This record gives sequence, structure tokens and C-alpha cells, in this order.
Amino acid sequence: MNIDVKQIAGLGAWLGSFTAALVSRPRAQTIAVLGLLDEGTITHNLESEDLIAHFLKDGRTQSGFDIEPIDNNSFKVYLPILANGENSFTGKIFIIKAA
Repeated sequence: MNIDVKQIAGLGAWLGSFTAALVSRPRAQTIAVLGLLDEGTITHNLESEDLIAHFLKDGRTQSGFDIEPIDNNSFKVYLPILANGENSFTGKIFIIKAA
């Protein structure tokens, strides 16, 4: 049985507005940081605590970083222990909404 959603009273208009709302919400954001310290806070506009973060320096992905959500628009960053003595991060953080 095929049902045309537009034929169900008002459902077509509702789905259209719902789809427009989904499209207008950002799914990813890139933030440039300078001298971010361990346990520093990053603020974003993705309205989610379910995030994936990639840390980039000179165009290359850096490993060993961890994040902890604070609320829907911010998270705390835990830096890796670096052998060269650096205790801050300068580069870009590419954040993706996971859910």
C-alpha cells in the first residue's frame, strides 16, 4: 500500500517545516585556537553534547586528545602528555555532531 504523505491532513506541511529545520542546523564547525591549555573550555554552536572532535596542527590530525561535554554548547579539552614539554595546543579543532 502506497500512502502519499501529502494526502494525510496537514502532515505534508509539517514534514516540510521539520525537514527545513534539520537542514538549517549546523552539523560541523571548525574553531581555531591559540595556546589552549589542558582542561580548557571550547564553546561551539552545535547544540549537542554528542560530538566528535579532531585536533589539527599544520594540516595533520593530532592524537591523544580527549573531550568532556559541559553542556550543549561547550566542552572541556584534555591535552595529551607531550614528550617535547609543550603544555598547550595551537591549531584547529574540527567538531562534528555525532547524533
